[in-house]
Amino acid sequence: MILRPFLYAIAACAALMGSYFLPGLQMGQALSESGRTNLPFRIGERLMYNLSWGVISAGTAVLEIGDPEIFEGHPALRLMHTARSNAVVSAFFVIDDRLVSLVDDHTLLPYRLSFLRREGARRNDIEVLFDRDLRQASLNKDGRTEQYEIPPDAQDSLSWLYYIRTLPSSADASSVTVPIFHEGRNTVIEVRFEGIEHVTSGQGEVETVHVVAMMPPKGLFSNRGPIDVWLSNDAARVPILIKTKIVVGSIAATLISREGD
Repeated sequence: MILRPFLYAIAACAALMGSYFLPGLQMGQALSESGRTNLPFRIGERLMYNLSWGVISAGTAVLEIGDPEIFEGHPALRLMHTARSNAVVSAFFVIDDRLVSLVDDHTLLPYRLSFLRREGARRNDIEVLFDRDLRQASLNKDGRTEQYEIPPDAQDSLSWLYYIRTLPSSADASSVTVPIFHEGRNTVIEVRFEGIEHVTSGQGEVETVHVVAMMPPKGLFSNRGPIDVWLSNDAARVPILIKTKIVVGSIAATLISREGD
């Protein structure tokens, strides 16, 4: 999936910012316990990105918060992501991916992740159920189910983005690690603060915090090396621009529209 490295980068880089002011807050702690009563995002938020490969526009991606749900008796937020190739790319490789993550409305830890992967000839239906009491994840991929042990604070590839955005930022330089469970693999991302920079997007010129996500050896997706992310330097910490190298060239996601804030 073209955008998957971007999701890692967005979330991991926001984690760095979040760790500065609340060093005692552990991932998974209830927002009410941390003293935060207002989220920097709300139901109806919709972020759209242009995906480009070098100078070639490749498609669009959307991050969106849908209507809340009840999951096994628990109030849950519905987080959604879609990525679609444009007509030029679709002429030789069609991408039409969809992820939906249901998360606890206090801790933002995931209950369930659904992923419909449609990438050229590659088609997968994936569902992950998280059991916090047993510290296990049940992964069903195309009808085959396997159980995995997970850390108590494991996020999925979408949920952690929104949890981390709830934490305030600071100008202090530091680094932080964040655990993620993704398709049968537990991994940890290290992110580093680079400084304050101005970048241009569909939102005009924006003051941002530049952070770099250091990926594990051999990577997880199609990226090669670190991923650079520029987040809005405000309470919302919206990802404005993301760049990373791939096997051939580099790809970028640039924010072109923002709704529901």
